[in-house]
Amino acid sequence: MNPIIELKLIPVRKLFYGNDFGVYACESKSPDVEYNAFDNFVINGGMQELSLGTEYIASIQFKEHKKHGRGYEVHSIRQELPTTIEGQHAFLRTILSESQCEPLIKAFPTQDIIEMIKSNTLDYKRIKGIGDKKFSKIREKVIKNIDIQEALVELSKYGVSYTIVQKLLARYNNSPTLVVQKVKLNPYILCDEVNGLGFDKVDKYALKTGIEIDSPYRIESAIYYMLKKAEQDGNCWSNKKEIIQLAAGMLSLSEEAIIEFMNNDNLKSAYIDDSKIALKKTYAQEKKICDKISQLVRSENIFKVDNIENKIKLVENEQGFQFTDEQRQAIYDSIDSNVMIISGKAGCGKTALLKGIIKILSDYTYDTCAFSGKAAQRITESTGLKSQTIHRILQFNPKIGEFTCNENSPIPVQSVYLDEGSMTPTSLFYHLSIAVANGHKLIILGDVGQLSAIGCGRPFIDLIESGVIKVCELTKVHRQAMKSGILLAANEVREGKQIIKSGDYEPKVIGELKDLYLYPKETSQQIFEHIIHLCKNNKDRFDLMEFQVVVMLKKKGIISANNLNIELQKIFNDKDERGLKRGDFVFKTGDKVIKNGNDYDNGVFNGTLGKIVEIDYDEDTLSIEFIGIDDIVTYKRDQLLQIDLAYALTGHRVQGSQFKQGIFALDYAAYKLLNRQGVYTGMTRFSEMCVMIFELKALIKAIRTNDTNKRNTFLKDMLIEEFNK
Repeated sequence: MNPIIELKLIPVRKLFYGNDFGVYACESKSPDVEYNAFDNFVINGGMQELSLGTEYIASIQFKEHKKHGRGYEVHSIRQELPTTIEGQHAFLRTILSESQCEPLIKAFPTQDIIEMIKSNTLDYKRIKGIGDKKFSKIREKVIKNIDIQEALVELSKYGVSYTIVQKLLARYNNSPTLVVQKVKLNPYILCDEVNGLGFDKVDKYALKTGIEIDSPYRIESAIYYMLKKAEQDGNCWSNKKEIIQLAAGMLSLSEEAIIEFMNNDNLKSAYIDDSKIALKKTYAQEKKICDKISQLVRSENIFKVDNIENKIKLVENEQGFQFTDEQRQAIYDSIDSNVMIISGKAGCGKTALLKGIIKILSDYTYDTCAFSGKAAQRITESTGLKSQTIHRILQFNPKIGEFTCNENSPIPVQSVYLDEGSMTPTSLFYHLSIAVANGHKLIILGDVGQLSAIGCGRPFIDLIESGVIKVCELTKVHRQAMKSGILLAANEVREGKQIIKSGDYEPKVIGELKDLYLYPKETSQQIFEHIIHLCKNNKDRFDLMEFQVVVMLKKKGIISANNLNIELQKIFNDKDERGLKRGDFVFKTGDKVIKNGNDYDNGVFNGTLGKIVEIDYDEDTLSIEFIGIDDIVTYKRDQLLQIDLAYALTGHRVQGSQFKQGIFALDYAAYKLLNRQGVYTGMTRFSEMCVMIFELKALIKAIRTNDTNKRNTFLKDMLIEEFNK
């Protein structure tokens, strides 16, 4: 690995800058850098916009960049705060636009503008073209960049970048002093506070600054890092002995030192027993779920229904078909049970049953919800029932960062119905379950054949396997559903049955409804070309928000969501428009997008789809109309990481959603994700037409591979123990 070089450099030419990423040609007196044919060297990476001709202090490392060629990657770069008038002018020109900066310099050519802005003594009203609103933005930019420079000066030895300082300042009240104090006391907070800054990188810098090798901060951070990684893999707990061994190896300490640290009750963030170790918060959430399920099950049943058979017949007449014996029994069980699970494969009538139960319990108030906005929308469309996301039903309050509905202030209805329960992780299921009042009803619908929940835990499966609550397993596919090739083939995949023979490359149309098209291919390139061909020829036939391309991988290969989004944008939105650039994406009006992470301020949650309706190039903002959100939501350029193009999405991203038509593609590049649960989930995202384009050997391998949903959780054993008391 190439060494990190510490040096002073001067940018002489800006090659690119956008979205906190820069590429600059530079000069330096340092003998450690290699100059190119243009008698300079190129740096690139996350950084503030640099001022040409100004000296900076930087840490850089030689690296071959796929796009920018040979050059130096920036680890950190900072500027000493300007002390001269000329330096101030250069600094201001870096962070302000020309229309903001030049009137200030012209009005106060020899005065300390930065100090006047900091002390709020600058008389901007005498400057033509600068009013209250404009000056407020100028002051905000200047103060923010001064704070960043001050923090960069102090934290440069930790390898903290410009982007990381921005995140830390946002977390700690925009106070550089507080940020520096926090990091100096315990540099390992950087692992938890900043996404993408792993333990190894922070540890390297922390040791350089004098942190002891056996520091309690260091040991706790390493264990916390490993437990978080285990949770990202879906596990609520890890094997204690393995964690001790891994921590000792990672930290170059003895296992005895790690054991002594644990035995002295130093590990405040973890729950530990004889064989297991977990994050204390996750253990507490699973324990609380167990306690709440016990309370709900043992509460008096307030639900009384007279003439059930008559009401069932009325519902059957209204919907035009009779319930199966399984569904009829589920209706009776739903009246008698405070907690119940309805599980079943595609086409077994879970949604019709939900509608029937709610109609029969029409004397009682209810709410239905699902993990994603698209899943909630699908419930409303297919049943006519009101439905929301879990976050909305719990009324998240962004001002305090908490749910309004909780254990002390329950959801104000008597029945809560959760759809797509199999994709709900422990943390969200915890918040939902504790907000159901004792004596009220919680009914969960789901499908054990789908992909595992995104996040740790598997409460849906744990509840089923514990055997302590009523479970209705629907197995009979409805006659109408049997006409669908999508559902017929998907359920065969769910059971591990191959839907196409090895070596058979003939296209096929499946089902009486002719709604499933199979196009086996030999290479990824053939799949890619077929997707592009179909989209070009049919782009005007479908509602873009109801047409979806689903793939297995986000980044790797030509059949990845990222690569296809760039190509499909050219087909579905070929406007000659400048757009706002973020990495390889250029966002334009009319683009279909998806939300990354939760935006609590605007009530937009992870996985919500939307369309860009306006771009303001003066303010560098774009406005999005999200599905299920009443207000238009606006994001600044530096917030563009919160959205992605959504012409193509991964199976995990669309889990719980359903579209009328679309393409489901998979190739062998996704070999780690090839399993029957992934294929089943991808196929069942479409209600009217699914075109499957696939590498034949990849599909056969996927159907042969069963992801058994095995995760380390406490909940199942907790439930069994609680109900055996």
